[in-house]
Amino acid sequence: MLFPCCPGVFRWVRAGCVSRSRRPILSRGVGRTDRTPVLGGRPRRRWLPALRGDRPVSSLAIARNDLRETRQSKILWLLGATIMLGFGALTYAAGEFLSSGFDLYLDVLTGVFVLLAPLIGVAVGYKAVIAERESGTIALLMSLPHSRVELVVGKLLGRFVVAGALLGFALVGSGVVSLAVYPTFDFSGFVGFSLLVLFYTFTFVALATGFSMALSSSRRVIGAAFGAYVLLIMLWNQVVDVLVLILFRFRPSGLADPPLWAESAKFCTPLTSFTYLLDTTLGVGPGATGLDIGSQWFASNWLALLVLSAWIVCPPALGYLSFRSTEF
Repeated sequence: MLFPCCPGVFRWVRAGCVSRSRRPILSRGVGRTDRTPVLGGRPRRRWLPALRGDRPVSSLAIARNDLRETRQSKILWLLGATIMLGFGALTYAAGEFLSSGFDLYLDVLTGVFVLLAPLIGVAVGYKAVIAERESGTIALLMSLPHSRVELVVGKLLGRFVVAGALLGFALVGSGVVSLAVYPTFDFSGFVGFSLLVLFYTFTFVALATGFSMALSSSRRVIGAAFGAYVLLIMLWNQVVDVLVLILFRFRPSGLADPPLWAESAKFCTPLTSFTYLLDTTLGVGPGATGLDIGSQWFASNWLALLVLSAWIVCPPALGYLSFRSTEF
C-alpha cells in the first residue's frame, strides 16, 4: 500500500482527483474574463473583449472582425498602392501643365473625386450584409450575443474605415507630391478638402449598405446601388427639370424661373451639397452645379452638412426596417 500508516489518505487523494477531473468545463463566455478549470493547476484566465455593463461591445467587435479579414486581402492592398501611385502621377502631371498653382489643381481633383469617391463608396458598401446572407454566415452571427442593430452598426463602421483607407491612399499620394510640386501648397486647405471628400464618400457607403440590408440578392443590391449612383450623380437635375416642365405644361418659364421646391430638391443631393461646401469654404470646385440659388434660405453651410449627414443616417435606418424582420 502506498500509505501504510494512513490508508484513508490514499482514498481521500484518489477521490479528490477523480472529482476534479469530472468537473464540468465552464463555457467560454463572450465579453468577459473566462475561468477554465485545469486538472492539476490553477484556472487559466482568458482575456476577451471589453464589457459595456454586462454586454460586449459587439459593434466594435464586428467592425474589428471585418477589418481583420480586409487586412488579409492582397487585392485590396494592391488596389490601394495603385491608387496612391496613380494620384501621385496625376498630381505631378498637373503640376507640369498647370501654371496657376494649387487652387487650380484642387479644381481638377474635385472633378475626379466627384465621380470616383461615390464609386469607391458603393463598391465597398454593397456587400456589407448581403454577402453574409448568401454565404450563410449571417445565421452564425445572429447566434452570438448581439442585436441586429449592433450588427448593422459594426458592419457600417467597418465599411467606413475601409473606404476611408482607400481614399487615404489617394489623398496621401496626392498630398505628398503636391507638397513638392506646388510652392503655394495650402496644408489646412488640403486637410479640409480631404475631410469633405471623406464625408461625401461615406454617404454612398451608407446608401449601398442600406440596399445590402433591404434587398435579398447580390444582383438586386448591385443594380440598386449603381443605379442610385447614376441617378444622383448624373441624372438628378435633369429628372427634376423634366418634372418642372410637365407641371408647367412644357412652358419655358418653368425652367427660366424654377419654383422653390425644384431648387431645394436639387440641393438635397450629396453631390450638390458637397460641391456647394467646397465652393463656400475653400473656393474650389464648380459650386452648386445646375443651381442659381442666390440668397435662398436653404443655401447655407450648416444645411449642406445636414443633408450629407442625413444621407449617412437615413439609408441604413430604412434598410434596417426591412432587415429586422427578415428570417435567416
